[in-house]
Amino acid sequence: MELILEKTFLKELKRCPAFVQKQVESVLESIFRATDIMHVPNCSVMQGKENKAYYRIRVGGYRIGLKYENGVVKIVTIITIQSRGDIYKKFPPK
Repeated sequence: MELILEKTFLKELKRCPAFVQKQVESVLESIFRATDIMHVPNCSVMQGKENKAYYRIRVGGYRIGLKYENGVVKIVTIITIQSRGDIYKKFPPK
């Protein structure tokens, strides 16, 4: 799979603690090695009718928001989660 990292994702990742950055690095490696999006650990599709191309990956108390279309994974955002529902307020982009 092709992997594209957005500038905003990289900025947000730099602000995260070092242990989270290491976890995200291993997640990115697993995405790169996967043959299909469903083979990525902790990856689940976002709920909702229009959200079929958007997925989230749990990394501890953080969530990675990504878009998957035609074999290309575009990492859009990393979100700190205070409560479970916060990811739905910020992702997917409207």
